[in-house]
Amino acid sequence: MASPIKINSKLLYEEIPFQLSVSSHQPENDKPLAINIKLFASDLTAEFQGFWQNPFQGFNITGALDLHIAEMTVISKLLKQKWSYSQPLQISGQLAYDIRKAEFFDVLLETPGMGSAGVIKYNRDSTPRWDLNLKKTVINTEQFIKYKKKDKKSHTAGSSAADVKRIIPDFSINGEILKKLNMAIQSDELEVMYNDELITTVKGKLSIANGVYKVSPFESYSPTGSDSKASLIIDASVDPPAVELFWQMNQMDYGLILKNIGISGDIIGKLNLKLQLMSCGTTLRELLGNADGNLEMVTDKGRIPKRYLELWGGGLLRLLIPTTWFEKDITDMNCTVCRFIFDDGIMQSNLLLSDTERITVAGELTLDLKTEKISGVFKPKSKQASFFKLGTPIQVSGSLAKIRTSSAESGLVTLGKLIVGASNPSTIILIFGDLGASE
Repeated sequence: MASPIKINSKLLYEEIPFQLSVSSHQPENDKPLAINIKLFASDLTAEFQGFWQNPFQGFNITGALDLHIAEMTVISKLLKQKWSYSQPLQISGQLAYDIRKAEFFDVLLETPGMGSAGVIKYNRDSTPRWDLNLKKTVINTEQFIKYKKKDKKSHTAGSSAADVKRIIPDFSINGEILKKLNMAIQSDELEVMYNDELITTVKGKLSIANGVYKVSPFESYSPTGSDSKASLIIDASVDPPAVELFWQMNQMDYGLILKNIGISGDIIGKLNLKLQLMSCGTTLRELLGNADGNLEMVTDKGRIPKRYLELWGGGLLRLLIPTTWFEKDITDMNCTVCRFIFDDGIMQSNLLLSDTERITVAGELTLDLKTEKISGVFKPKSKQASFFKLGTPIQVSGSLAKIRTSSAESGLVTLGKLIVGASNPSTIILIFGDLGASE
């Protein structure tokens, strides 16, 4: 019988103390060598139980690997990152490794709010490559969404002297890292849940090769019949990096989503969206500041309580659907239509209107994404048989961080192209198709 071998040692790596324990026995010809390896750190425990298949012919091991992480402190230091994830993480699976490749299969990943199963492969040929195939992933967003009800004293755009100067966050595209990576991640089924309710199911593929980051296809489907398709390409092989984005969403039931995540059961409506953008730049602000493309959004019949528009509608939304122009606590919407053109970072509306049971609000808006400066005008029109003044049209100016509103100098605008009392949203869209701010 082979004699047992035990090794216990203490290590210090990157100023992180580790304890390593290895147990086995003396190798025998043509027999796999059983090995047990345990690694301990402050918030990390790893254990491998398996076999060295041919100790005298090469390094080929197979077995079970378990990794328990209480927090991400040790992993963050090892990877030289500043991660602040404080939830426990557990990873387990079967490992097969030799000098040329590695495969981690039957993988299970569990953390509060998320569970996933799949396969990870690594190939060490002339172009080393990682492949990750997630068979099924479930994310419970209840663990991550902490909704707090706002009150009328909550901050709104432009209401405080301590307003930030910029709203659009800024981060850089690390082209050098993208050029070094060669990997693919495929998700066959990702279920997004909230409180045991299925919100949507997502599938897609991400690949990085030769400096090109690509997400395509990316598709999602909801139990209510809505669907979404998207693609993203970041080409860091050119300088500056070039970006293409496409996103189309059909009949997204935002009322049901808000109900399922516990925000409100009083909101009803569906949204259609189509976004196409092309740009170049090294940061998010540069990309938006150079963007060309278009955005279209249409909502159909719905209902929004007045209190939600007042509490968290935001400055622009309350201009398009102003609470001061409504008497009822519930606003019944016929439709809202927005169409924007992006030209070298200038976002210009060529169709912007909202139609309710009482009035139609039309507007024109321009946003300079380089500076976040905004300007526009919003004009209400009564749908009753006789004209009367609901309120002076509103002029919009300032920035995204501090939107300013004032009465438009032109006074009451009659919106001559509007058919008073029109009840068919498609008719209104056609009427307003070429409406300008001066009309």
